[in-house]
Amino acid sequence: MLTVLALIACLTGPGILAIPYIRLPCAERLPLVVAISATATFLVTWICFLLDLPAWTAIVWCGGCAIAALAGWQTWQRLLQRPSAQFCLCGTLLTTLVVLLLQSSIFAYHGGGWTGDWFEHYQRAEFFLDRDNPLEARFLPPVNYLLPARPPLFNVIAAHIMAVTGRTFANYQIIAGVLNSLLCLPLLALTIRFLRVAGVRRLPGLTAVNAAIVLLPSFMQNATFPWTKSLTSFFVLTALLQVSHLGALDRGGFRRGGLIGMLLAAAVLTHYSALVYVVVIGSWLCWWAFLQRPRNCLGIIGGGLLCGLPLVAVWLSYVALVFGWEAIFGTTSAYADAAGLGWQENLKKILQNLYDTVVPHYFRSRPVVVSTLMQQPSWLGQLRDYWFLPLQVNFPSAVGTLAPITLIGIGLQLASHWPQQQSQRLSRFFWVWVFTAGIFLGVAVHGGRDAAGLAHI
Repeated sequence: MLTVLALIACLTGPGILAIPYIRLPCAERLPLVVAISATATFLVTWICFLLDLPAWTAIVWCGGCAIAALAGWQTWQRLLQRPSAQFCLCGTLLTTLVVLLLQSSIFAYHGGGWTGDWFEHYQRAEFFLDRDNPLEARFLPPVNYLLPARPPLFNVIAAHIMAVTGRTFANYQIIAGVLNSLLCLPLLALTIRFLRVAGVRRLPGLTAVNAAIVLLPSFMQNATFPWTKSLTSFFVLTALLQVSHLGALDRGGFRRGGLIGMLLAAAVLTHYSALVYVVVIGSWLCWWAFLQRPRNCLGIIGGGLLCGLPLVAVWLSYVALVFGWEAIFGTTSAYADAAGLGWQENLKKILQNLYDTVVPHYFRSRPVVVSTLMQQPSWLGQLRDYWFLPLQVNFPSAVGTLAPITLIGIGLQLASHWPQQQSQRLSRFFWVWVFTAGIFLGVAVHGGRDAAGLAHI
């Protein structure tokens, strides 16, 4: 209980004081409250780590966040008066409860080829807690990754809460489960947004929506596996919510651009794969701002750079000073896998990975990784691994077995009802661009060959 209370304080206190100055629908303010608070908690804990301040500073920050959260009770009251905000908050709380119940039943994390990542991130949280020598630190034996191989935001926040409430792995599971469940906030806010664009004003049933999320394979697998993918997606989706409001923006471009820059920087500091969405969203912003809002162009782009670059520099400058510039991305597994390949081999690898990501293993010749998994003695383990792969690393089955039929229906509807207004066309082009470019680049930047698929990247 103390862990959950500390998380609520640290993930709401700073943001609730800032949110009155940001104009957004109430449902879309909630993920922004959490994003601002999580970023502030990371920065404070990071400064404490660099200055080697005593552990009681974490308790002081938690207490200050709790006071800030209580001081913003009037803001909470205004936010939660709207049914849409109540819908998002209650949906997230229910999903978090399910995730924590599932976490309590897990004795060992495995599925497909996933076995050790959970241990690596727990080790990293312990490193920031113990403040060992970074040059000697190694993670996930026998691979022995260096510290710069993974960005720190998730692990630093986990270490902060562990400093207050305890460092057991069970406690880390609770922290990771809550952080990963935050993805529900922007996911539900986007659901409401899309329904209203489609002309549906009535909110869907909370039970039905939560059941759909809980039954979504990729969501639950990443929420219960205590690593960083879901929190990265939380920051990216919250940034997409901000970008989707730029079309109605006549002024205040610098502030909105700053929020987008902060959110994308926080995503990169959670997982390097978010760099894909920095490129996708950044290229759209540059094109859109230059052509559609030339007066706000410099404000939007300048705000994004001014807020995003210093946040990323907090980590990259530390890595450069301690490990050298070559270690910033040179220690990552993606760079190590791709560095030994020529451009032709890299191109072939990208095309093969794209094919294997779209086509599940049961529709092509069985990859070695699947054949190896099928040799285990337990038929229950074989059944689990056989379906774990397509429901996690193949698209579109990662979002449900009926996803291909749904996507075909959406595509036909878009083609037959293409909007005439320029603003609506731009909105649809934006989501098509994010969808297609995100998938292609997400697979392309993966360093090595993965015959199972890369939808989880």
